[in-house]
Amino acid sequence: MAAAKKKTPKPAPTFAAQLPPLAASRFWENPDDLDALRVWADALVEQGDVRGEFLQLATLDQPSEEQQTRQAALQKKLGGQLVGPARPFLRSWQFGAFGLVQSVVTEAKLFVPGFELIAQLHPRLTASVTALRKKPLIEQFAALPLKRIHYLIIDWTGLTDDALRAIAPALEGVKNLSLAFNDFTRAGLDALAVHATSLESLALGTSLKQREQGDTIGIGWIDSLTSNPGFSNLRSVTLYNYHSRPAETQLDRLRAMPKMKFVGVGSPLYQLEKLEAAKVGALEGELL
Repeated sequence: MAAAKKKTPKPAPTFAAQLPPLAASRFWENPDDLDALRVWADALVEQGDVRGEFLQLATLDQPSEEQQTRQAALQKKLGGQLVGPARPFLRSWQFGAFGLVQSVVTEAKLFVPGFELIAQLHPRLTASVTALRKKPLIEQFAALPLKRIHYLIIDWTGLTDDALRAIAPALEGVKNLSLAFNDFTRAGLDALAVHATSLESLALGTSLKQREQGDTIGIGWIDSLTSNPGFSNLRSVTLYNYHSRPAETQLDRLRAMPKMKFVGVGSPLYQLEKLEAAKVGALEGELL
């Protein structure tokens, strides 16, 4: 019998050892400054970082067909290596327009130890965190500076009033937050309100457990949002109720909030572009 062939191990990706992270670059302070990102990409190339050429191609103003083909080939060949050191802590990711990871999905047990690397992926990062249920993990999560995540999604995790109360202090400074399809009531939102003064967008939705009392819970949420001064900076709110659509009189209460630009009925606005448009009133007529 022929001996089984040994698989040649894949070489470990090369990441710049001496280069400051993207979070220390000029681009981090001004994510629209592509020249600053190009400078960082050039430095990656000089240090042999596998991400360098990909970023150089992704930030070209008018790439040729050959350059576009090369960029696609690099993405297919290198895959997760282009994510950088945060890759082991992610379940999935999506690249933005300029070759940087802009959206990630991960479990809380990975997000907690990998937070520092994940938070450095993009200044406008969308991070969806799942499986945040066990008390020790909730306590670790609550110790993180979550305001460093531009859009934080904590949906379908079974968050109770006690759990939301525990993580509320860590949410201080967060601007965009989705807490849809969890198990908390008005009491949880009231606890969040104290730490929500920076919050500009919020998504809420009843869980399957709550579907029979959805109206009561939804009205309680609206009572909390409209009566707590901590929520006064909200510009966008989306609500999902398994039982029925909230009454117009209730929605009007949200629309009357001082800075409110968008009230949606349906799933959260998961696309950052739509969310930002909603916050400035540029998502007209979109009641989902």
